[in-house]
Amino acid sequence: MCSKRKPIFAVAFLIAIAAHVFAQWERTSGPVVGLVNCIAINGTNLFAGTDSGAFISTNYGSSWSAINSGLSNKHINCLLVKGMNLFAGTAGGGVFLSTNNGFSWTAVNSGLTELNVCCLFWPSYRTLDYIYAGTTGKGVFISTNNGTSWTTNSFSNVQNITCIADGKALGNEGLYAGTSNGIFVSRSSASTGIPSDSGIPTTAKSIYCLYRMGINGNLLAGTNDGPYFYKHDNTWVSVKSGLPDKTIVKCITATGSQIFIGTNIGVFSAQCSYQTDYSYVPPIAWNSVSTGLANTYISDIVLVSGTNLYAGTRFGGIGFSTNNGLSWTSANEGLPYAKVFALAALGTKLFAGTNYGAFQTTDYGNSWSMAACSTSYKKDICVYSIAVDGSSLLIGTDTLGIRRSSDSGKTWISVACPFSTWRSMYPNNGITAILSGGQRLVVGSSYGLAENSDPVAWSILRTGLIKCITSGSGTDLYSGGDSGVYCNASASMAWTKLNSGLPNSSVNCILSNGSSLFAGTDGAGAFYSSNNGTTWSSIGGGLTGQHIGAFLINGSFLYAGTDSGVYVSSTNGNTWIGKNAGSSCRSITALSAVLTTLLAGTPNGVWRNSIETAIKGPRLSPSEPKPSQLTIAPSKNRKSLLLSIYLSKSENINIIAYSLDGRIMKTIYKGNLASGFSKMEWQYSSMACRICIIRLEREGKTEAIFVSF
Repeated sequence: MCSKRKPIFAVAFLIAIAAHVFAQWERTSGPVVGLVNCIAINGTNLFAGTDSGAFISTNYGSSWSAINSGLSNKHINCLLVKGMNLFAGTAGGGVFLSTNNGFSWTAVNSGLTELNVCCLFWPSYRTLDYIYAGTTGKGVFISTNNGTSWTTNSFSNVQNITCIADGKALGNEGLYAGTSNGIFVSRSSASTGIPSDSGIPTTAKSIYCLYRMGINGNLLAGTNDGPYFYKHDNTWVSVKSGLPDKTIVKCITATGSQIFIGTNIGVFSAQCSYQTDYSYVPPIAWNSVSTGLANTYISDIVLVSGTNLYAGTRFGGIGFSTNNGLSWTSANEGLPYAKVFALAALGTKLFAGTNYGAFQTTDYGNSWSMAACSTSYKKDICVYSIAVDGSSLLIGTDTLGIRRSSDSGKTWISVACPFSTWRSMYPNNGITAILSGGQRLVVGSSYGLAENSDPVAWSILRTGLIKCITSGSGTDLYSGGDSGVYCNASASMAWTKLNSGLPNSSVNCILSNGSSLFAGTDGAGAFYSSNNGTTWSSIGGGLTGQHIGAFLINGSFLYAGTDSGVYVSSTNGNTWIGKNAGSSCRSITALSAVLTTLLAGTPNGVWRNSIETAIKGPRLSPSEPKPSQLTIAPSKNRKSLLLSIYLSKSENINIIAYSLDGRIMKTIYKGNLASGFSKMEWQYSSMACRICIIRLEREGKTEAIFVSF
């Protein structure tokens, strides 16, 4: 909330404020690579197991470091702390042991004939010093010598074991195993597993976690339809009040009488009182405690020293809470972020194509979720390119071809791939570029360029590595790649090489603005053509980055993403100003804008900043008769703003004041405006917030001015 203050308005102040707002880059919360499957704590050390390795934090999550020396399999399903020993169960590599906080690992698989280890369990409160390992195909293995050797213990008749817990039932000891088909119990080390899930319906028998509550052995089970509570009469009862149906409970922890569950829709808490015999009564109702989480698909949750919680998520890294989950912040510094290949905005939603698939954010990168571009999660799917066509979205992948969504990324359908023959010969041939508009769909790949002008037929336009595509004047089409720039004029079949003035360098990106073209190269800087690519000239005044990964036009400004950061030009690329002071935002691969936020894709996630704005400055197109369409000045009484608008022709326009987070504060003008100069006055005295961005929106072009009054 902005407070009222005495009106102040000055051009110098506006320019200074705009530059200051832009100057501070910050990393968004992701996308973070893969899944944080498990979290463990040993003293002041925190450990995280992911599908890309193990990590340690020695400062309560402020930063993380990879600890993978000796881990021949880095897909970690579970972690177990036993004294100074740290065990890791992996997907296909068996069990690894570290005696030095994870800085080196040794495989300990003697006797372990099933190497897909889903869970590890050590009942520290028991006299027997046993470690249990639950596997997918051969039940539970036991080690009595700290992992040196393993023997088949029990549940040999049970498969797909996801979790193990110790408990009591009618006074008898029992080892319980949760599976993909219910809960089983073993009463002795030599017995097979006996079903023990009376009360849990068949539709809820996918068991994800078991948690022992108190010394008297009540169990709480997390299922694919909420939590179930195990009573001492050997029956289970559903305790999902406050949760939607089919809520998947992935993990459980507790402190005293307060219980926390991590689910596919966030973290929830409930109170659960205990009786004089230290057994518990079931929790009554669950309340959501997920505010601030970067991703609400929770895979593990641990409690550290009272009210501090750590939550591992799917593609959101690790969340940290100091107040029992009432609010969360990201604790991801040092965790691997996704490598971003492409960015595209559809309304206020931003999509990112990465080496781990497609992601989306609706809050400028505060939180990310995986776009449902495939029927099942595959971490090795790369999304190289994204295109927006009206309300539709298209993505190009390395192994799944082209996918289209007409509902903002909720559902996707496959688009016939033009390179089916090539893909059979070269399975890693990715769709590196997409251009879509109306009935025209053009795609580039590692082996050529193709167009689909009707729903079925594809035409191969040319061969060779294609990195980028753009449309020019009329039906002209331009492509860039290792052979420079080619043009297909007026939808003909002929392609002309347009490299006059271009160095012998690969072209990473092309941007069209009327008859002007901009080309970014891989090592030779940026180039400009004013004659549809016939000749090129270098544009590099102030542009120190030579590897150009992306261009973006927003309002009156041209942005270039380079290997040394982001640069901005208001002079058609003749001069540039670097906007990277104090920033680690480097090696830019993609640029996009959502309302007043500029976003940059890098090999280390997505970064954001406020869009550069200024009162005056020449527009990009040299054909514009005036340097600026919108100017603003204060009125004499300092209670209103005087707006001057120049249009070269009569057209429909919108003049709207936006808050810095993108909300519409006031529609100043909406309708048709005659050509030439027009003036209007906006009375802002009733506005509570005195900082905004005023945008002139007209026929696909936007001009924005930052105002503080």
